[in-house]
Amino acid sequence: MKCQKAKPLPFTFFKKDVLPPDPLIKMIDQTQAVIRFDANGTIISANDNFCKALEYPLSEIQGKHHRIFVDPDYANSAEYRDFWDRLAQGEPFTDRYQRRCKSGRMIWIQATYAGVRDATGQFSTVIKVATDVTQRNDAFVEIAKGLDALSLGNLTYRLPHFGLEDVDAIGTAYNQASGRLADILRNVSQIAQQVRTITGDLENASSELSTRTTAQAATLEQTAAALEELTATVRSSTKSLTDAEDLATQTVAGARKSDAVVQRAIDAMSQIAHSSGEISKIIAVIDDIAFQTNLLALNAGVEAARAGDAGRGFAVVASEVRGLAHRAQDAAGEIKSLISRSATQVSAGVDQVNNTGDELKSIVKSIGTISDTMGAISESARQQSIALDELNIGVGHLDVVTQQNAGMVDQMAQSNTSLVGNVGALIDQMSRLDATENRAAPLRRAG
Repeated sequence: MKCQKAKPLPFTFFKKDVLPPDPLIKMIDQTQAVIRFDANGTIISANDNFCKALEYPLSEIQGKHHRIFVDPDYANSAEYRDFWDRLAQGEPFTDRYQRRCKSGRMIWIQATYAGVRDATGQFSTVIKVATDVTQRNDAFVEIAKGLDALSLGNLTYRLPHFGLEDVDAIGTAYNQASGRLADILRNVSQIAQQVRTITGDLENASSELSTRTTAQAATLEQTAAALEELTATVRSSTKSLTDAEDLATQTVAGARKSDAVVQRAIDAMSQIAHSSGEISKIIAVIDDIAFQTNLLALNAGVEAARAGDAGRGFAVVASEVRGLAHRAQDAAGEIKSLISRSATQVSAGVDQVNNTGDELKSIVKSIGTISDTMGAISESARQQSIALDELNIGVGHLDVVTQQNAGMVDQMAQSNTSLVGNVGALIDQMSRLDATENRAAPLRRAG
């Protein structure tokens, strides 16, 4: 049902040289929702735009109070009564107001309430000129919801299409920004998850490396101790080898001296053998002389016997000479026998001394070889001792570096643990943001 048009309003405040009153009133009546009340708020008339906006025919609202358009609680409030009291005194109001339609639907209007003086100068009429801004208000409510959702971390909320160019520009910018932010957060979340995985692996690797480094440090410490002990043992062995080398050198010198003594003994035995030969020759001469003396004494005895008494004394002498010759021959035989045995023994002694000399030479040669070997071993031991000293120093440095590495591994593990905690906190914070795509709900046009 169409509303009756409101009677022309007495707009007396327009200057004639600006715009004639009738065209202005006509323009307002055609474009705005206009309603007229008495000073108490009773409806006198309303134009068609107002009736359409509030869903009432004019006949149902004329003579009724303005309170039919507001919430009952507000209509019974002191604030509402004060509002009309101030209007009756000529105070104008311009604001955005929520009003109830006939169907119970609530709409928003941008309105100006102003009192109009009558012929007596009293404010007997109140005129309201309004525009339905429900669509714009709903748009701002929707935008507020979107911002509230954004503040709560919901990046899936999308603003609908309102059919208002300026508001839709804001909605489009909001939707694009939320979408880009959601994409960024999804990428960051994926990267954070990857970082969590990597840091988890790094944490496990750091823990294993720390365990291995600690074990290596302990092993290296034991190795250093064992190496130090080995170095001390090698030093002791080197000293013993040096002493043995000196002893071998002394033994070689003594053996060489013994070889010289044996050689002199061999020479002496050879001289003894030669002297024994010479003595044997002399004994042979003595034996031959004794044999000749015995023959001469025998011949002298025969001649003495022939001489009778005259040769008796000579016979006695010849007998004594023969006895001496026999004893000399016997003694020469014994001496010859002794010399022969002595020569045999001297010959055997010479052979033994020669054998001893040969053995002693062999011993001297062997001892010389041993001495050379001991010298080489001693030199090798000295080189080993030097190498072990250098190795000991290197192991000491390695032990220090390993201990430092162990400390750095511990620091790295602590840093990685802190990083894992920070990444976990980041993921926890990001889990509060809903960046899940929700493309199922298309943008709707606000009614």
